[in-house]
Amino acid sequence: MSPPSFSLVKWYMDCVTGEGDTVILYCAELHWRGLHAAYSNLLSAIDSQATSRSSMGRYRIECEDGRIAVELPRLQVEGEWKSAAAAVQETVFPGPDGTSPDGSALWECLQPQATVRVQLGQRELTGLGYLERLTLTLPPWQLPLRELRWGRFVSPTDHVIWIDWQGPYTTAFAIHNGCKRRL
Repeated sequence: MSPPSFSLVKWYMDCVTGEGDTVILYCAELHWRGLHAAYSNLLSAIDSQATSRSSMGRYRIECEDGRIAVELPRLQVEGEWKSAAAAVQETVFPGPDGTSPDGSALWECLQPQATVRVQLGQRELTGLGYLERLTLTLPPWQLPLRELRWGRFVSPTDHVIWIDWQGPYTTAFAIHNGCKRRL
């Protein structure tokens, strides 16, 4: 079986401290028509000052036993997410024929609720967080999508995630503490 001609793997991870400081990290790898590119972005709001930095280049993500470690050397970021809830996943778009893994959108919420430690240069932040991975084997411009609403909420006792995909293909669901409900 030949690999898909298009593959985009995008990671999203965040951390919010008790003081309200926030870190959001995006990492992505694209494979398409012989092209391979890696990208990462850091968005932070610390002490009421928002900053954003991006990098084209390799990053490292290591997953094992409910722990995910992240290194973005060019952005001087290291982090560790420790799971506090079971992972959930959904094929949010199952492909043009409804069954094929080629041309699909797989959403994996690896850590809907996590304890997080993030090192930004010399500064360390700790708090609650969230971590997901999205794998597309269909170019985004070919997805049957007009509107996407996505969100998440994390507290020490609860977590909620929602996805509302609207277009020629629709799906909408929410997950509260691991219990999925179609909307």
